[in-house]
Amino acid sequence: MRSEPLDTIEVYKYNGVVEIFTRAVWMGYFEKLQGFDESVALEFALTLQEGEATVRGIKIPITTEILARVTGLEEEGEAWFERRKPFASLREEFVHGTREILIGDNKGIQRGSLEEPWRHVAFIIQKFLTYEGRFELLFGYHLRLSIHLRHQRCVNMSYFLLHSLKLMSSKAKGSLTPETNITHHGLIKLIVKDALLNTKWTWLTLVEGILEIAEEIENEGEVEGA
Repeated sequence: MRSEPLDTIEVYKYNGVVEIFTRAVWMGYFEKLQGFDESVALEFALTLQEGEATVRGIKIPITTEILARVTGLEEEGEAWFERRKPFASLREEFVHGTREILIGDNKGIQRGSLEEPWRHVAFIIQKFLTYEGRFELLFGYHLRLSIHLRHQRCVNMSYFLLHSLKLMSSKAKGSLTPETNITHHGLIKLIVKDALLNTKWTWLTLVEGILEIAEEIENEGEVEGA
C-alpha cells in the first residue's frame, strides 16, 4: 500500500530539511496527515468524477479551493502537472548556480547523485506527495517540485494534488486490482472530513458505520411503537 507516512519523523532525520519544507508551508500539510481508512480511500477513488466523489452515499466536492483549505498549501504559482521522464531544462534549472552533476539516463536520475539536503528532500517528496516504490530514481516531476523548494519557482500545489488525485483515480478504475493503485490516503481523509462538517456524520461514524446503525435501531423503535 502506497500511503503517506503516519508521522513526520522521516523529515527530521537530516539537518535543514524541516526548514526547507517549513518555508514552503508544506510542513504544516505533512503534519495534518494523521491516519486514513483504506475502504474510504478506495471508494473515493472509484467514484471520483469531475468535481466530486461519493463516499457512503455522501457527495464529497473536490476543487483546488477545497484542497488549499484542507491542506493549508497556497493556491498560487504555476498550474503544473507533468508525469514525464526527466528533461534537460528541469535538470539544468535544478542545478543552476551549483556544481552538482546529476547522474542518470532516460529512465530517471539517481537520487543518490543529489547533494544533501536535496537528496533527502527528494525522498520526502516521494514519500508524502508522489508515492513511488522505487525511491532511488527521480523523474521530471520530482525535479519540478524540488525547484519549487530550491529556487522558489512555485507550483500551484492545489492544482498539482487535484490532478494527481484524478490520475490515481483513473488508474484505479482501469485496474483489475484497484486497491493497489490507491495513493493520497491521508489527503483523502482531510477532504472527506471537510465535507462532513456540513452533515451529521463525523469521520468516526463514517468509517465505523456507527450513525447508520444507530439510525436503523431508531427507525426500528419507531416502527414497533407505531
